[in-house]
Amino acid sequence: MKELDLLGDHWAACMRSGRVRRRARPLEKTWAKVFREAGARVQENVLLRDLAVPGIAVTDGRALEIIATGLPLARGVPLAVDATMVSPLQCEGKPWARAAAVAGASLDRATGSKASTYPELVGSDTVTLTTLACEIGGRWSAKCAEVLQQLAVARAWSAPRHFQLSARLSYESRWWTLLSCAQQDALAATLIDDSLVLLDGRDEQEPFTVDVILDEMMCS
Repeated sequence: MKELDLLGDHWAACMRSGRVRRRARPLEKTWAKVFREAGARVQENVLLRDLAVPGIAVTDGRALEIIATGLPLARGVPLAVDATMVSPLQCEGKPWARAAAVAGASLDRATGSKASTYPELVGSDTVTLTTLACEIGGRWSAKCAEVLQQLAVARAWSAPRHFQLSARLSYESRWWTLLSCAQQDALAATLIDDSLVLLDGRDEQEPFTVDVILDEMMCS
């Protein structure tokens, strides 16, 4: 009998098994934690019909993983966050269009897919659709880097002025570490039967800014 998935390409990309959908949950929870640490008010698994967005029926069952408010991003408009991890390969091991030649092409595909899933939010003044996409292997979208930097700036504002630069850099480093570990753990769990459920744990207590700065100094 031929090995179905010797290199893990099939399980990393197949939408039929449910693994791809389930592995997004650890990433979503980590992004929610990041937004909370940045000072946002975070709601999870919010139905679109509850957002007061024009054109959405009361029977609409679509939901967003994260709604973040209270941040000086997107002119103060709430962020509707959808986190996703995509593969540059199709489930049979062939690259998606442009993926073999253009770095990050799969990230553009993921962003376009989310825009198609939530067309009412594209250009909305009520909420800002924010797709935070990464590729298996470690590549993150430019939007992820932009949002993380803005969140670190927002979080650093609450620190004393002479600590603000250190706070911004330390929080940014901390959050990249959390997200990168969640990304790699979720991918690994995708390839090991149903162990993704083991990654859906509870958040630890939010650290103090001084502890984040000291941790970064010790690791530098």
